[in-house]
Amino acid sequence: MTPRPTMRFNRIIIVSNRTRKAAQFSFSPKYNLILSSEKNSVGKSSVVKNILWCFGCEPRLDDDWKKLECRVVLEFQVNEVFYRIAREGSTFIISQENQIDKVFSGISKGLSTELAKLFKFAPLLPTRNQEELVTPPPAFYFLPFYIDQKHSWSSAWASFDKLGQFSNWKSPIIKYHTGMINSSHFNVTEEIYKNKKTKTFFVEKIFKYDSALSLIGEAEPPSPPVVSADDFFELEEQMAQESSELQWSQESIISELIDLRTEKSHIEAQLKIARESLSETSADYEFSYRLDESLECPTCGTLHDNSLTSKFTLLQDKEQATDIARRLSSSLDELTENIRKKAQTTKEIGNAISSFNDRWSISDSSNGSDIIQSVASDLVAKRLSNTRENFAIEVSTLDAINTSLVNTQNKQSATSRKNVKRKFSEMFPEYISRLKAVGIDSQNINSPEQHAKVSKSGGAAESTRGMLAYYLSIYNLINEFSEEVLAPFIIDTPNQHEQAAKHYDSIVSLLMENTPSKAQLFICGMDSQKLDPIKKTGRVFFLEEEHALLSSEEYQKLSNEVNSIFSNI
Repeated sequence: MTPRPTMRFNRIIIVSNRTRKAAQFSFSPKYNLILSSEKNSVGKSSVVKNILWCFGCEPRLDDDWKKLECRVVLEFQVNEVFYRIAREGSTFIISQENQIDKVFSGISKGLSTELAKLFKFAPLLPTRNQEELVTPPPAFYFLPFYIDQKHSWSSAWASFDKLGQFSNWKSPIIKYHTGMINSSHFNVTEEIYKNKKTKTFFVEKIFKYDSALSLIGEAEPPSPPVVSADDFFELEEQMAQESSELQWSQESIISELIDLRTEKSHIEAQLKIARESLSETSADYEFSYRLDESLECPTCGTLHDNSLTSKFTLLQDKEQATDIARRLSSSLDELTENIRKKAQTTKEIGNAISSFNDRWSISDSSNGSDIIQSVASDLVAKRLSNTRENFAIEVSTLDAINTSLVNTQNKQSATSRKNVKRKFSEMFPEYISRLKAVGIDSQNINSPEQHAKVSKSGGAAESTRGMLAYYLSIYNLINEFSEEVLAPFIIDTPNQHEQAAKHYDSIVSLLMENTPSKAQLFICGMDSQKLDPIKKTGRVFFLEEEHALLSSEEYQKLSNEVNSIFSNI
């Protein structure tokens, strides 16, 4: 059996060139306590948040911290391979010994894929328009490894901001983390999406062909007059060349008209959206212009920025929306003119057919061109119908293939889903019992996907212990069943709602006795004697001065080290 790949954080450096202050922390391979005696706002959470921020996550950093404009460097290892990642703004640098640095100018510009490969994180999620599958940002990897101070204790899988770029992501992410599904599941998902894309192509073609058949039906001439076979064959050879040209002209103009009308419908829909956006943006700007530089939310009392900069941003949005609407309107006018010209061409073809009609009249009651027009229309309609039917068969085939692929996915993961749920049903009730969270109905929570039931059970203090039991269960499931790298377990303020002393004892002993032997643990919180067992075997960082995580003492030395990393890009 392949040993569990494990990640460890070794050292972090945080430098603010703006304030000329810095700090560094070297971590224990097992337990790390970041504590203060009585005070909040001393930077306990900021230490671990910067670790995660360095990887491209979006922990909830306050505005004062963001103003520091920090450069952060984290040294870490996966098994025995050592790495370094550095971040400033949206710039990331990943280094490995004896290898060239890799620089990324954004999370979505290669960083997500690089870290996913490093952490063996295989999920692929559909974008909101469902058009393609992408590797999710690093935050989706770190979600089960970080219990943040506020949101995670009341809602699981919510440790970071900016997770809304995907819809319905929780189920595949939870299943992958816990080992219910693995990378082969997403290999099949890629095939399914390729088939969906191909299906969309055929469906659009079918729509165009249906429109073309409808146009032919509307333009179909009256029933052709009856002529003798001898008369018709006399005309056949002479009419062959010209009838072929007329047929080709008819097919071409129908195809061009369909394309133009389809494009016009698309532009009209875009123009409608652009005009609605312009209307909303204009209203926002007018509303913002009349108000003060800050707005107080009537519900929660939060002050929102309404400065000149904010108003200018709204004005820019308005100008951009106006420009988009103007360009779309211009495109629509151009399309309308093109359609008018094609309609004129259609009329000219009709005149040519009439001329053909006059020249090839067999008798006063029998019009040879009508016969030709009818035959040509019939041939075009038949060809379009046959092609449309082939497209419909392709769509049906792709649907059947995707149904089969989904069934394959379900069969592949059936055993692993069963094993993971069985293990969860053993661990979670045990942890609940040890934490004495009797208000949590653990017997009715038998799957990692039922996290919402945990937060809704029991009182506030019990619910907090229930969430800890849930996260610890998930962590151990990852260790036992998942193929991904096991990251350090970060717990910010486990003593939520001032847990009774006996319960805090239970929390500490549960963590010490039930985290994997190679796991690294970070705990942020107030100092307590209940943490003494962890202190004896780990490293303790005491932070006492408010808003002073960074200091000027080591700035010169640390800034030289950090700035040299960024100077090479």
